[in-house]
Amino acid sequence: MLEWLVRWMRDKYGLNTRLVIRNKIKNPADEITLLLFQALRELLFNVVKHAGVEKATVEVSESNGRIEAIVKDRGRGFDPAGLRAEGGHSEGVGLFGIRERLTYFGGVMEIDSAPGKGSRFKMILPRSIILSGPEHSGEKSEGEFKESEDNPMPPWPVVERNKIRVVLADDHIVMRQGLSRLLNGEPDMEVVGEASDGESAISLARKLSPDIILMDINMPGMGGIEAARIIHKNLPRVRILGLSMFQENEQADAMQKAGAVGYIDKSGPSDAVVAAIRDSVQK
Repeated sequence: MLEWLVRWMRDKYGLNTRLVIRNKIKNPADEITLLLFQALRELLFNVVKHAGVEKATVEVSESNGRIEAIVKDRGRGFDPAGLRAEGGHSEGVGLFGIRERLTYFGGVMEIDSAPGKGSRFKMILPRSIILSGPEHSGEKSEGEFKESEDNPMPPWPVVERNKIRVVLADDHIVMRQGLSRLLNGEPDMEVVGEASDGESAISLARKLSPDIILMDINMPGMGGIEAARIIHKNLPRVRILGLSMFQENEQADAMQKAGAVGYIDKSGPSDAVVAAIRDSVQK
């Protein structure tokens, strides 16, 4: 996965990244793997946007039950004390978003930088999940949904809407956190619910009547394709955007045949997600 990220940053942004894996990380929790991938991607974006150089180094190692990842460059650098407390980098959810997500799972981030002296970001993550943040409401359904004539979808309610109302359906907590922070920061969007599986997504679609559902394809239990089919059949006004870690044409085609209006690569830039949502509500 990290090798793919290095190639993608080089091909898309011209950033040549030296990847050093000191020892193989064996079977970390899925949430930790995704958090590491997203955080490294975010930090490499920062190099592209702010460092003024075309080279960076990523070092990853594991010891004593924890994973350490370092991103460093010899670029412009900055004064860490001058970072705004609310974050707000234009790409993704920014440095403070990374730190918040690390803290949620029992990790930390150290920043070493100075103007003209480059930057060094060190992340320390546990191998296993150590939740330290609040529980997220709305990720479980009120009961398993079974589509039948005795359990039809309710009529579409008439409600006033000033913002695009989004439901996130993804079994990875970190992905939902990042997307929620990103979308709630947009003036015309709000995340109204979160689901961790297809049944929960169907239940929230019935209950909340969102404008958009961002639907992960691969989830435990009922997957995104089947959930999209059921929602599209019963609530055709709900726009569904498929989500996956990598662009896979067969899955994208299957998702669109199930009723999705589009398909988004999770590893793409955050701006693409926002643009896809705005485009979808106009279809």
